[in-house]
Amino acid sequence: MSVLVQIHRNAPADTPSMPVRSDGCTAIVSRVSSPDARPIVARAHRHKMALVATAACGLVIATAVAMPPIQSAAGASSASMVPAPRALPQALDAQAQYEGQTLCSPVTRPGIKALRALLLVTYGPHPSGTTRSCNEGRTEHADGRALDWMVSVRNPVEAQQATTFLTWLVGPDAAGVPAGNARRMGIMYLGWNNRMWRGYGKVGWGELRGCLAKSKAKPFFDTDCHRNHIHFSMTWDGAAARTSYWSGSPVARTTCPSTSTRGPSPIVAGPIQQVAVPATAIVRTATGLGAGGRSCRLNQRSGPLVVKVAGRGNVPSLGVQSVLLLITPVAPNAPTRISAWPAGGAKPRAPIAIAPQNQTVTTLASVKLGANGSIAFATDTGSTDLRVEVVGYLRGASR
Repeated sequence: MSVLVQIHRNAPADTPSMPVRSDGCTAIVSRVSSPDARPIVARAHRHKMALVATAACGLVIATAVAMPPIQSAAGASSASMVPAPRALPQALDAQAQYEGQTLCSPVTRPGIKALRALLLVTYGPHPSGTTRSCNEGRTEHADGRALDWMVSVRNPVEAQQATTFLTWLVGPDAAGVPAGNARRMGIMYLGWNNRMWRGYGKVGWGELRGCLAKSKAKPFFDTDCHRNHIHFSMTWDGAAARTSYWSGSPVARTTCPSTSTRGPSPIVAGPIQQVAVPATAIVRTATGLGAGGRSCRLNQRSGPLVVKVAGRGNVPSLGVQSVLLLITPVAPNAPTRISAWPAGGAKPRAPIAIAPQNQTVTTLASVKLGANGSIAFATDTGSTDLRVEVVGYLRGASR
């Protein structure tokens, strides 16, 4: 393992670092590379790196290496503290779905920043890591939805902090709802001390990578078995800080159903003519238009949403080769890529519309009609509302 020690003045506030001196000198400690599911900062070498880094800054490091438990105003140890209560709506967020990493975009997301800040306020400073390069396997670190909080099961104070926080997080909340706080935060899964907790599917704890075996009890396996850090991965709603713990409003809307259609694709011959028409909405997922009448969101896990276009609005039933569409992903919870293709055909590799996280972007595109005069729509990342309008079509002689 290679270790990189960087000395910065006025380093960014969200940079994992050792203590900052009054003149702005910050010792930033990180690994040059780390395999999948390993923390950004290697706990086993933390104190040694702290000595090197802080010495380079000229700091006195006696308290940085062995910090006593943080004391609250009432004098209670931070090891027994939980996050301060906050006003939350009675309604719960929808249960998490597994949304694996599909995007290379190592930018720390708002929900991860908020979780890191909450841990800092509640338990005091511990090293942490968020983003990671995209060539280290599939991991939410590569799309900014993961946090490694560097606490060790071998340190009694840190172990108690971890236990206290996780009991609060995945145990019953103030209303008695199992894992209510994790659900409100948008926690997809976490790993700690040989075990993994899932917030999707069969919710609860399970063994992590065979780490309960005696052969893996040695400190050598502490990183792989998450004994020197807690790994948190968030859903895209959690990472966008849209879930109720962060926003005050629950995310309860469901995923749009996967639909299909049968029938021949239109065959058009002769000269092709472009015809402009008044804009006609064919998809409004927020209201259920084009989605079976139910308000929903397009999600990376759902199959394609198939919508019939021929014969709707100002589009003829016959003789239409393709249509001109305004395709608008509305405030997606992730950097989103929308695909649109003739129903019944293969999904193209390249997206037809792209929108950054939390931004609404409209794209004009031409899409051929497929089976039964229909078009399929899908997103590769996260969830988004979708608006689609027809503004024209290309026609010829139908056969």
